[in-house]
Amino acid sequence: MISRSFKLAHPLAIVCLALVSPAWAAAGAPERIRRFSNCQLGSPELVEAEALSVAGKYAEAQARFESALRGEEGRMPPDPSNLACLMNMIGVTLLRQHRPEPATVWFRRSRELAPLPLALAAFVANNLASAYIDLGNLDEAEEIGRQATQLAEKAFGPDHIDTGAALATVASIHYARGDLDRAEPIFRRVLYNLDKTAGIDTYEIAMAAANLAQVYLAQKRSHQARQLFEKAVAELSKSERRRLDEIALCQTGLMLTYALEKRERETGLLMARLLTFGEEVLGPQHASFAMILQRAGAARFLLKDYQASVRLFERALPIIERSYGPSSPQAIDCLRSYAKSAHMAKDKISGRQIEDRLRTVSELADLPETRQGRYLH
Repeated sequence: MISRSFKLAHPLAIVCLALVSPAWAAAGAPERIRRFSNCQLGSPELVEAEALSVAGKYAEAQARFESALRGEEGRMPPDPSNLACLMNMIGVTLLRQHRPEPATVWFRRSRELAPLPLALAAFVANNLASAYIDLGNLDEAEEIGRQATQLAEKAFGPDHIDTGAALATVASIHYARGDLDRAEPIFRRVLYNLDKTAGIDTYEIAMAAANLAQVYLAQKRSHQARQLFEKAVAELSKSERRRLDEIALCQTGLMLTYALEKRERETGLLMARLLTFGEEVLGPQHASFAMILQRAGAARFLLKDYQASVRLFERALPIIERSYGPSSPQAIDCLRSYAKSAHMAKDKISGRQIEDRLRTVSELADLPETRQGRYLH
């Protein structure tokens, strides 16, 4: 009953309109989480705890998982796989709260209980890679992500849905580095395998379509991106697994394709609907509302409405900083986009202030300042 967090390429998450850091997957992008059915923990209490975690009731869910972990540790002898399962679930719950640093501690502890069943080992490795992505530690993420892929191929085979999820994490790392030529064929392979497999949950297809759409969007292949975002929205609409924010996040991709094509009316109508949904349904401090604001800012930038773009980034930034931290990859990406908009709006004072702030937080985070946005060029 283990979960594995497979981030969408940064699936819909990618972004502060900048080269979407995979960290954005957590931000509100559809979450890639599965269950580990071989774990002997299928009690109603733990099933309910997982439901609480998915529903955003994190403190209650985490308390239940930690209580179950203490109970398992008190058994003589404890089952290492059950311990690993529970540690993994605690880590996943922390990832859902956008707390990747403590999540890595739990995933590493889980991996120390080797040897684990191959499937469980693959899921935990993939979750650890996802946490490293959210922290911006892409070298570590790639190393662990490749281990997860190898374990999944041994456990399930090269074309299995679970192997595809691990491959998608590796592709997300390529995407985060701006290496779209390496990310695209992996995402295309994952979607192809899902499309040809009977009985696949429509949620899985939606996530795969959204990932590939993100790559096409970054490549400014708007027609192909739009078709895939439309597919993702249609498949999500049929799935009971979707989160409240996921259809809206897919629609932000559609909004950006309209903006790339200079379809101002369609862009404006969809943007107004999404901003209303984000503020009134998700709430003004929700991380996914910040993503909607960012992508609306990106759309306004593409339409050369720079003043409106600045205002939208200005609204998004404090929400991102509260959700992820002021020196997080997400905040840095947003600051970069904000600075570009201020420059184009000829707001020299604000632009200099934002650039000074960006230099400071980039040094604190030890991130290269050369990583450039894809949507603002």
